[in-house]
Amino acid sequence: MLSENAYRQLQQALLDAYDASSLATMLRAELGRKLSQYASEKIAFPDIVAAVIEAAEREGWTDDLVRGATHYNPGNRRLAQLAEDWESVQSEAERGDVVAPSTSQPGGNVTVGGDANAPIITGNVSDSVINFWNYADWPWWWLAVLITILVIVVLTLVVVVRGQRSDSQAVEPTTTGSAAVCVAGVAPSSAELNELIQIPATTFVMGDNLGERPQHEVTLDAFMIDRFEVTNQQYQQYLLATGVKEPAGWNGTEFPDGQTAFQPVVNVTWYDAVAYCAAQDKRLPTEAEWEYACRGPEGWRFPWGDDIAPANANTLENACAQAQSVGSYSPDGDSAFGVADLAGNVLEWVGTVFRPYPFSDEWIVARDSAEFRTMRGGSWTIGQAQGSCTVRSQAPAELFVDEVGFRCAADVTP
Repeated sequence: MLSENAYRQLQQALLDAYDASSLATMLRAELGRKLSQYASEKIAFPDIVAAVIEAAEREGWTDDLVRGATHYNPGNRRLAQLAEDWESVQSEAERGDVVAPSTSQPGGNVTVGGDANAPIITGNVSDSVINFWNYADWPWWWLAVLITILVIVVLTLVVVVRGQRSDSQAVEPTTTGSAAVCVAGVAPSSAELNELIQIPATTFVMGDNLGERPQHEVTLDAFMIDRFEVTNQQYQQYLLATGVKEPAGWNGTEFPDGQTAFQPVVNVTWYDAVAYCAAQDKRLPTEAEWEYACRGPEGWRFPWGDDIAPANANTLENACAQAQSVGSYSPDGDSAFGVADLAGNVLEWVGTVFRPYPFSDEWIVARDSAEFRTMRGGSWTIGQAQGSCTVRSQAPAELFVDEVGFRCAADVTP
């Protein structure tokens, strides 16, 4: 049974990450369950969420619900944080104070120490044994002994800690494991910012048969894709040339205080991204194009290979608290084709609606489609494992947040 706190956190995360339609799709795609089994989509969405959580508790698939919801929408920060803390949040239901039997039933069960893993003493427990744990019934000298022992322990710890500090002053600090870094990087030149990388025609296996399933073959014509995510500077030039409405947080054509010209532009909707690319005689990449540009000809999990490497991308592990200048993690974090920041910095809109696999070119839709759009890649708010080349995210086309940007693509002309 979930604690009240765990229930509330799960409920708020689902309300934040989904609506009725996308929740139904997630349940079907991730858990093989139909929302209609638990609630009608015609009732209020908070009631739908409550019905799903209650069914998960009743039928024993609450853990699967958390994992599935997070995997299906890894870009949602509340869900990602819940999944990371779920084990400790869930254990609140199992923790408690010492539970003593009532006076009317002195022979009941006792859990000592409030630890769910502590041994349970069963059988007839006399009142005198239970009262042993009640310090009010102890002789006064017991308290004196305990206080003395406590003072000795504290003094011993102080001496030990001081000794360790003294010894450590003569030793150079060391670090272990992969270095996690938060770097500003070197600003690209104008020529580099506008660089398009040509990706050759191919047939490759899309998906991973884990969460993004089923794996399936996709054939692509040769295409071009921006080396970097579109920056504040580039979007500023676009605003000055067209007079379109600026993103949230901007002051007219001035990007927000605290941001630099070479950070990726954020707070742009899918429609904003489409319009910008069109003004450059480009388009958004398709979902399949984006994945192949990220995985390369070897089909890697990440742009640089199959292993997690915190030093290669701006992800949650580095605690940067914002996007960094594009290319800050190049060349180590680049894909085999030389495309930067595909596994971190910001999530990226692509020109494809979000539907269950297998992928089809027919998913590239007109501007007025009501379906959710697909986002790809990692971001500074997401753990690296949740931002691999195959992971898919979805959101309404009108969404604008500070962890989503984009890059453009183009056809290769004969």
